[in-house]
Amino acid sequence: ATVLREGGEELIPVEEIRKGDLLLVRAGELLPVDGTVVSGTGSTDESALTGESMPVEKAADGVFENITPLADRTNMLYASCGITAGRAVAVVVATGMRSEMGHIAALLEGEEEGNTPLQQKMTQLGKILGFLALTVCVVIFVVGLFFRLPLMDMFMTAVSLAVAAIPEGMPA
Repeated sequence: ATVLREGGEELIPVEEIRKGDLLLVRAGELLPVDGTVVSGTGSTDESALTGESMPVEKAADGVFENITPLADRTNMLYASCGITAGRAVAVVVATGMRSEMGHIAALLEGEEEGNTPLQQKMTQLGKILGFLALTVCVVIFVVGLFFRLPLMDMFMTAVSLAVAAIPEGMPA
């Protein structure tokens, strides 16, 4: 990233950018940090953050409160958004996980993987079908023994009924 330090432009690794640095941004660059435009104008592609389908015009034109929606803060540049046009100088206000994109990443990290309602119902259905299939197999086996059919034939019949009872495509 290009920062303005000691009166001149300096190209530094993104990891060395600190809050309060003056960041020089140009068209075609991807923003590594959040910043407030202090001079210049341009536009950014904020679709990854706000869902805006068109580039958003940016300029150093006012101070916005924290309650102002992200898409309406026309003086803010956000990490992971691309500069589509223009040239500006911005003061770095947030880096890494403190940026708006970092806040989203933190929310996603805290999210636990749970079963969807469909997965829960499929699990219930699988248990019910398994119980019913096992019950029917035991009943057929016992009825066959009651009528003095060969033990091995009844066992094979019960096992084949159990295999056939659960549809092959059910887990999918």
